[in-house]
Amino acid sequence: MVNFDTGNRPEEVSDKHVLFVEGESEESVDPEIITELFDEMIEVKPLGSSYSIKSVAQALYKYHPTYYFLIDR
Repeated sequence: MVNFDTGNRPEEVSDKHVLFVEGESEESVDPEIITELFDEMIEVKPLGSSYSIKSVAQALYKYHPTYYFLIDR
């Protein structure tokens, strides 16, 4: 099991945090499952294929510290 400690407690995460995942729509598998896991504590948005997510993440990581990107490939 992987354990990440970001220093943030779940109750400290506000709706300004966005997690981008693989998927073509809100009803895609990844956004549906991850939204359930996070219990709507963070906004989950589909961003297409893993290649799209990787490109956007590389371009934005310095400028948007509240954007997170998850590639399950």
